[in-house]
Amino acid sequence: MYKGHRRHTLRRFPVVSTSSAEEAREAVTHVYLPHALRTDDTPLRMTLNAARQKRFTLGFLAYGPRPS
Repeated sequence: MYKGHRRHTLRRFPVVSTSSAEEAREAVTHVYLPHALRTDDTPLRMTLNAARQKRFTLGFLAYGPRPS
């Protein structure tokens, strides 16, 4: 996780924490639905936590600029 973000929802169920747009797209597609993620040249950071149940998935998804 990112420094200063220790209280992310569902932190006990990490899926991915990445700065790769491709990895972020693949993770969201795997957990939820196909996902089209486009970025410009701005550095990206993304965190996805998810707890799967029989009938639904409870998730926390956050995007933001990567610290320089």
